[in-house]
Amino acid sequence: MNVLRKYITYGAVVLSLTACAVAPALPPEQRPLNWAQAVGKTQLHQGVPNLFQVSPVLYRSAQPTAEGLNLLNQNLAVSYGLPSEIKTVVNLRNNAGDDALVVPTGVRYEQIPFDTWQVKEADVVRFLKIVRNPTNQPVLLHCKHGADRTGMMTAIYRIVEQGWRKQDAIAEMTQGGFGYHPIWSNLIRYIENMDVADIQRKVVLAQ
Repeated sequence: MNVLRKYITYGAVVLSLTACAVAPALPPEQRPLNWAQAVGKTQLHQGVPNLFQVSPVLYRSAQPTAEGLNLLNQNLAVSYGLPSEIKTVVNLRNNAGDDALVVPTGVRYEQIPFDTWQVKEADVVRFLKIVRNPTNQPVLLHCKHGADRTGMMTAIYRIVEQGWRKQDAIAEMTQGGFGYHPIWSNLIRYIENMDVADIQRKVVLAQ
């Protein structure tokens, strides 16, 4: 029994360490200019950590705070020269996550409870429908860490909405410095195997 307990404990430790392992990021000088760009200074990052601009209509981050969202919207145009305040927050966490988050007045809130182990096409289509709608733009997409779930949805946005090749979107997802955890290799497989034309068709039908 003691031996069994020892192996169970060892396995749990190994799994925990594997889950915490983060893929190495490309050095800044090797980072393609069309990859998502970091936004803000230290003060902003405390309230909206891991914040990057993906495109003029999409931002990505880790779990924000209410204060962080307010600060972000106050500073996007004034301090960072970016065109517009965040109009919609999309939360990919499959638990409450944003229960304590008071979304600023005028900002829409959408929750897509994303199961990292079992990707659902309906979640992908719903996200793309939201971000494609001009009345929702710009959109801030987040999960807990802004790394894996957010990274996969961002990669799919790159492919479906911006015409990127799958391998280029995956490279940004895994080497962009967002904190991707290699344990979630199933997310990569989903991207590699997804039928882009079928996803595009379903997004159009969902409008």
